[in-house]
Amino acid sequence: MSGKGESLRVLHLTPHFPPVLSGIADYAGWLTAELAELGLDMRVLTSPRSAQCEIPGVGISATVESWDRRLWAAVAKEVGDFQPNVLHIHYQQLMYEGDRAIGLLPWALAMRRRRPAIVTTLHDMTPPARAPRIAGRLAFEALMYGSDRLLVSGEAEQRGVSKRPTLRARTTVLPIGSNIPVQPTTEPEMRRLRASVASDEKSFLLVYFGLIRPGKGVEVLLDSIAALRDRQPRIELLVIGDVGDTGDADGDGRVAYRDRLLDQRRRLNLEDQVKFLGRLPEARVSELLQACDLAVLPFLHGASTSHTSVFAALSHGLPLVTTRGPSTPAVFTDGAITLVPAPPDAAGLAEVIEELMKDPTKRRTLAAKGRELADRHSRPAIAAKVAAIYSAVTTTSRA
Repeated sequence: MSGKGESLRVLHLTPHFPPVLSGIADYAGWLTAELAELGLDMRVLTSPRSAQCEIPGVGISATVESWDRRLWAAVAKEVGDFQPNVLHIHYQQLMYEGDRAIGLLPWALAMRRRRPAIVTTLHDMTPPARAPRIAGRLAFEALMYGSDRLLVSGEAEQRGVSKRPTLRARTTVLPIGSNIPVQPTTEPEMRRLRASVASDEKSFLLVYFGLIRPGKGVEVLLDSIAALRDRQPRIELLVIGDVGDTGDADGDGRVAYRDRLLDQRRRLNLEDQVKFLGRLPEARVSELLQACDLAVLPFLHGASTSHTSVFAALSHGLPLVTTRGPSTPAVFTDGAITLVPAPPDAAGLAEVIEELMKDPTKRRTLAAKGRELADRHSRPAIAAKVAAIYSAVTTTSRA
């Protein structure tokens, strides 16, 4: 382990890391990069899919081919070689091939006398997907109780952990923040970009971006555009992002869901008003966000701090309409975001959109407050908080 005056050594464990396409991979990639910028000695233990990934200041050991019990020996070996002060585990029910072995990892390392301080980010609160029900639940509990600090992205997850009183004090809410860095651009560039995607220079451009799948409310948004078209003929919508996992085993559901959305657009006669742009490079997404007038994210179950697209919209100075649900935090209700009840109905959503279209002063106010909120959850701010947590858990473990 590092001595006095040396940088903390931190090993991140995640099957999802760039260039893998997932929100968790993106998060782990930029977080380790930001932590390296802060002077921490960073290494990532991941799968061979990330063997070609290069991030300045981050060592990548893309060697784990099995996520069952063989994971324990692989992590123990990496801990022995790297001697980290902290092991940071990223957990989500479908990661680690849904195997329960990840839950027992802290205890397996302790038995091998290879256990550093352990920080675990819970990207959801569900037991490993492939484990039998009781065994999976026990493994999930073992992971939580075997961690020195738990990080959760939202208040709903915090309430779930807090049902276990002994875990409450070691749990920290840490929003994931924006998944799209702001790309510097100029007014002339934005005008050219608008002209390339809008039918008319006077069009009012809405944008939805992020994963496209059931529960995101894209169908409701299309119905809202149809309801507004006669009253607001210059309204247009850009839909940016891939169709995400729809729960099917072979991926056919993604194609079927996309086809249903395209069919809905055709039935509503919205081919000229709604453009599906697919997945785009981050820089291009950033430019488009800055060129639009209003972001609409009509999640059926309500917005939460785990929605990176919320912070991306705010950080780009976009006024935002989204939904309020059980997991929506108080920080979203202080005037920086326009909220409608979840699940939204098309008529009510259309009314809110139209009110903002007619009120540029309110849009500017929302944009300014939104930027302030996003700045409190920027990538450097999040990384600084994580580094402070590492320092705290290593100090506690030495006490």
